[in-house]
Amino acid sequence: MKRIILRIILSATATVLLAVTVLGIIFFVEEFSTPLTFSEEISQYCYLYGVDVNLVYAIVKAESGFDEYAVSKKGAQGLMQLMPQTQAFVAINLNMTEGYDIFQPEVNLQMGIWYLSYLFQKFKAIPLVICAYNAGEGNVKLWIDAYGTEDGSLKQIPYKETKHYLNKVLRYYQHYKNKYGY
Repeated sequence: MKRIILRIILSATATVLLAVTVLGIIFFVEEFSTPLTFSEEISQYCYLYGVDVNLVYAIVKAESGFDEYAVSKKGAQGLMQLMPQTQAFVAINLNMTEGYDIFQPEVNLQMGIWYLSYLFQKFKAIPLVICAYNAGEGNVKLWIDAYGTEDGSLKQIPYKETKHYLNKVLRYYQHYKNKYGY
């Protein structure tokens, strides 16, 4: 009887160890893979609009996982997950008055990178720009008034989703900087 119980315990332990190992490998691959997909378009528009390439890769990885046809539950679309109202705003500023396909990587990246440059003009600091990209510039302006510090950072980010998003993008950003050294 003791041998049967011991075998069951050993079998269960081995199964748990295998599951933890597999989950750890999946987490590692997901967390630390830093593809350079769409590098030509990203480099071109980052240069044109003065945005850090590493930041764009980090945002694309966080937003869509490099899926050009991604659509969120809230309606954000494409690689950089642009909401329709953001698309309309950017299209006007880029004189894209004719029809455009937001799922075309070049179009989506141009619009998203231009929008990041616009947010940098408003907020200057990377963390504030990332928060504004996720929660909207109006919310970040309110947060700066309520929770801003003298150094331009925020003492608090009221939206859990945005706080999580900021941490994720900053983590990916650091991975890209460390791996590719741009």
